[in-house]
This record gives sequence, structure tokens and C-alpha cells, in this order.
Amino acid sequence: MKNYKIKVNVEFVECDEEIDEAPRKKQDGDFEFNISEAAAISIDSCEQAQL
Repeated sequence: MKNYKIKVNVEFVECDEEIDEAPRKKQDGDFEFNISEAAAISIDSCEQAQL
């Protein structure tokens, strides 16, 4: 049985797009989640978004 490595890359990029209700999967397999500025500066909200 093989072992697996979990890789996570988190970027905070300012954008003008609408806020998402939940993370959405892109065609390349990555996930994006547009959140408000208030959520972006809240550690708790950012942790929840990453989960």
C-alpha cells in the first residue's frame, strides 16, 4: 500500500468577483472560494474557508 502526501497552497488575492456561498471546484481540479474582506481578515473565517 502506498503512502500519500497532502499538499495545500493558499493564496489571498484581492478581486472584484462576487462572494461565493461555498468553495467551487475549477476545471483543473483546484478549488476557489471568494470571501468578503471582513472574512479575509478574520482568522476563524479563513480557517473555515480552508477546511
